Amino acid sequence: FYAESRTEITLDGVKVELQQRTAYPNDGEIRVTVNPAADKQFGLLLRIPTWTGEQFVPGKLYRYAEPESTKVSVSINGKAVPLKMNKGFIAIDRKWASGDQVNLTLPMPVRVNECHPAVEANQNRIAFTRGPFVLCAEGVDNGGATQRFFFAKMPATADATIVTKKLDSGSFIQVATEAQAITSNKSAETVPLVLTPYYAWNNRGISS
Repeated sequence: FYAESRTEITLDGVKVELQQRTAYPNDGEIRVTVNPAADKQFGLLLRIPTWTGEQFVPGKLYRYAEPESTKVSVSINGKAVPLKMNKGFIAIDRKWASGDQVNLTLPMPVRVNECHPAVEANQNRIAFTRGPFVLCAEGVDNGGATQRFFFAKMPATADATIVTKKLDSGSFIQVATEAQAITSNKSAETVPLVLTPYYAWNNRGISS
């Protein structure tokens, strides 16, 4: 798992310290510093999540509306390395020296997801994701009931903006993208729709 952390293991009698620096899952930049007590040959496996590919999760139920893969990249000490994928992991086998730095970039564009058309309840409906997060809309961010929002056409998520919402208890990312909303006089206007990761849903008082 990618998280700010530090650990020490012993491989064939050689102590190896591994340190991670990252803001994942809010950000896709991960830096792993490898500190063996002596130069040591071993393999390092980096997990590449399904959401970086052509769909958010494995299976045939959901797919990205625009299924192109994101450009995952890995470098060691600033030099790009080829991506050798095996069962969801990139394997790097080399002789490591103290201070070697591995930088993994998992791009996190906002993506539109569609369900299999056989699921009638989800026809003509979409879901938004960013990185590993499924996003939702709350009334507290959108001036009231979110049921009034809709999309006249497939949204251009490349234009979405990402900000950090700070609270006394912590912070989380939010995404804003243009949508249409029904007004009080039954007309439609184009306004920003603010989206929040589902894990942070329903934590800011009564909403709609």
